[in-house]
Formats: sequence, C-alpha cells, structure tokens
Amino acid sequence: MCLPHCPTYRLYLDENASPRGRIALAEALLKGDIQPDASAKQHIDQCLLCLRCEQVCPSQVKYHQIIDTARQQWSKPSGSAQLAKRPKLFSTLNRLAQAIPNAPFLPVSFRLAKALKTHQTAPQAGIYPPSGKPRARIGLLLGCATRAAQASALHAAIRLLNTLGYTVVIPAQQGCCGALAAHQGDQAAAITMADKNHQAFAKNVDIVLTTASGCASYWRQQASFALPTNDIVVFLTQPENADRLTCKPLRKTAALHQPCSLVNGLNQSDALASALKPIPELTTYPLSDPGDCCGASGDHLLTHRKQAEALRQPLLDKLDTIRPDYLVTTNIGCALHLAEGMNASGLATQVMHPVELLEKQL
Repeated sequence: MCLPHCPTYRLYLDENASPRGRIALAEALLKGDIQPDASAKQHIDQCLLCLRCEQVCPSQVKYHQIIDTARQQWSKPSGSAQLAKRPKLFSTLNRLAQAIPNAPFLPVSFRLAKALKTHQTAPQAGIYPPSGKPRARIGLLLGCATRAAQASALHAAIRLLNTLGYTVVIPAQQGCCGALAAHQGDQAAAITMADKNHQAFAKNVDIVLTTASGCASYWRQQASFALPTNDIVVFLTQPENADRLTCKPLRKTAALHQPCSLVNGLNQSDALASALKPIPELTTYPLSDPGDCCGASGDHLLTHRKQAEALRQPLLDKLDTIRPDYLVTTNIGCALHLAEGMNASGLATQVMHPVELLEKQL
C-alpha cells in the first residue's frame, strides 16, 4: 500500500528505495545480519522522511523511528547539521554568501543562501508586547535556517501575533530544533538541543510557535519535549484566531506548496489555504498533490543533489505553466530549494512564507 505513495520508490522503482525495503534493511542492520556498508547506507540515506508512508499505513508503523535508529549505525553529521548547532555562525556565513556576486558555477550552498533574496537580520531576543491587553505569551523559535535565510518571516510573525493580541517572547538562549541531527543519527546532539530549547522557553510562555513546519513536525514526534508547540500557520487557523485578522484585498495569484512536514507530519492538508483566507481577492492554486515531495528534506538538497533536483522538477514545470505572482510555502528548506530552482529557470515568481503575505496585507 505504501509503495505508490513513496517519492523515492516512484523515482527509482527499486524495492530498496521503498518503506518496506528500508524496514527490511534496518531490521537486518540492527540484528547484525548485514554490515553497515556503503550500499545499505545509500538506501537508508535516500529516504526523505516525508512521512507519507505513515499517513497511508493501515498498521500505523512508526517508520521515522526505524529510519532514525538505523541511521545511528553511521552517525556522521553533515556540515549543515554541524552548523545548525551554532545558528549565529550559520547566519553570519549565510550573509557572507549573499554578498558574493552572482557568477557561473557558484556552489549550491551559495546559490541557496541567495535564493530568497532577503537581507534582513533575525529579530533580537526580547519581549514584543501587543498594543492592548495580552491574550497569552507566545514563544517564537528562530530556528537555524530560518534565522539565517528567512528572517523576514520571523518579523512578519511578530507583527501578526501582536495584531492578534499576543505577547511574543524570543529567548536569547534558544537554538536549532534538533531535527537535522536526529535524522542523521546523532540522537545525543538532538537531545541536547531539545533540552536547550526547553530551558530557554520553559516557564516564560504558554506555547512555542515556529515558522518552519519541519521544526513543528519534528517536535510533534518528540514525546519528551514537554512544552506545547505548533506551526504558526496551523495556529492562525484555529477558531480563536481565524476571524481576527482583517487584511487588504490583493488581486494576485499564489501557488500553494504544501510541505510534507505540514501535510504528513502535522496532518494539516487544509491549513495553508485556510490561513490565507483573510486576504480578499487573492486567487490560490495548489502546486502539488499530497506526497509530491519537493526533495529538499532537511539537507538532502545538498547531500542528495540529483535526487532533490529530480523530485523538484515537476513542481518547477507546473510553476512555469501557471506563472503565479507568489509561491507560498511553510517550510524554509522547501522555500530555499524551490526558489533556487526557480532562479536557475528564470521564473520571476516571488517565494514567500504565508505570514509574510498576511503581514503585507494588514
């Protein structure tokens, strides 16, 4: 049942590239029946952890736990996972990359740094109160990649939440959500990051929100993370918030990219379209069907470049056909991956986080 839903199986038509095949590989690895050689690592590492198989599995197998455990056999974090442990350095390097002039044959990491064409710096740590009586205190996770490459979404989130009557709290000692480390088998680093964030946000806020649905999805999977958490787009669609935003009309078109983390990880296939309903006259189109992963998947856009490009291409083809004014997506990795591809293809569509579009129309 899972095979037709798996992006890598559809791409390679190889049983080893399917959830069922990878479960068999993981079992053999953990039992010691096979060695953790390059072939086994390739098949395990090609998994996007898009979680589509979990969505359709009648037995509700926790596939992500099996893959994360199998990856502990190698546990050699990539450079981006190492940078995620030092988000301020990540941001500094990203700004340096943005300053380098465009030139042929720029490394992919440089093209990604320049993809969203934003030069804002992340909000400072502190407390951002609303103009009236606060309804609640919300912690805002800056993240690692979002802080570095999509700071504009963080500023927009603060203004939106303030408009809705919430106090926004940004602790200085927060860090990466831990997803990159966990999905590369470095569970010790992931636990350390979770503890750091728990200490930073605990007792200061009623809930922690993130503008990256990948972070929210990962935290949703972690029973040990005791604080209430959510993705900001899902939060905006909740009954207590949905009817409180008043936006100016916008006679534009927007293609809606629904990341796997939103649709599969958070089980929110309608949240993105619902979140944009406060904008009158905005015409929206779905960019993809559930399960059509763009290929970004954490740092797969760097470490599995050919696979990432192959999975992205159908989405670029559709964008080339519909030519929307905006492409809206809820996850920073997807935004960077799609924007970099669009820039290379000469597509002029602006890539935005939904909170940026909402804030723009306040």
